[in-house]
Amino acid sequence: ETEVTQELWIKVMGNNPSSFQGTNNPPDSGEVQEKRPVEAVNWFDCIAFCNELSRKAGLEESECVYTVEGHTYTKSDAEANKVPVMDMSKKGFRLPTTDEWEWAAKGGREDSLAGASSYFDLDSYAWYLNSSLHRTHEVKKRRANGYGLYDMIGNVAEWCWYSSEYQEYCGGDYRES
Repeated sequence: ETEVTQELWIKVMGNNPSSFQGTNNPPDSGEVQEKRPVEAVNWFDCIAFCNELSRKAGLEESECVYTVEGHTYTKSDAEANKVPVMDMSKKGFRLPTTDEWEWAAKGGREDSLAGASSYFDLDSYAWYLNSSLHRTHEVKKRRANGYGLYDMIGNVAEWCWYSSEYQEYCGGDYRES
């Protein structure tokens, strides 16, 4: 329903790599630091996160979606930028494909910009460069799209699965998520 928060990343991965934290990058008044999206992570980190989240959710190792060189993809593989293989028949957590992300971002509307019907209404649904004041914001501070998903564009970019040879992010502005 939201981008991965710093709070969830810490619980799963044990660290907070985000640049938008601390006294130099505090949250806006009324916002909670831990509820801001994690950023300053790359595609490989996100692959390892998906497998680790699957394990922490109680799924068997054999249900992890990503493998490399015959074993379940780990943080060490991410640090080495090893390109994984994805098995979509597994039940673990995974990145959406670019097509899945686009479908989800539209929220059931063909003319949609993550819920907004025009650029004039975009402020209600998305943080973007001009409205964000060049920082991330707590998730769920804008309206949800038609599927009940928040921040599908803006705030931070969302990493997607394209193929094992190519990674890309979808829907963000200038920060990695």
